[in-house]
Amino acid sequence: MLALTTVKADDRATLAQLGEVAKANFNERAAFFRKTWGGLAFGVKSQHRRNAREKIARDQADAKKAMSKLEK
Repeated sequence: MLALTTVKADDRATLAQLGEVAKANFNERAAFFRKTWGGLAFGVKSQHRRNAREKIARDQADAKKAMSKLEK
């Protein structure tokens, strides 16, 4: 963090230009970074966990279907 209390008259234009560049590169692009961060992709561990849960759910559904056929 930086706080400027005084600026020389010679450097005011340079400081204003620096401020504009910072706004253009960071502040005005915040929505872009928020939308693209992460890419909505699961990591390897999360993929394995999700696949394991789906397999358990499929196995339970198959077992339930098999039990209902035996009861008939």
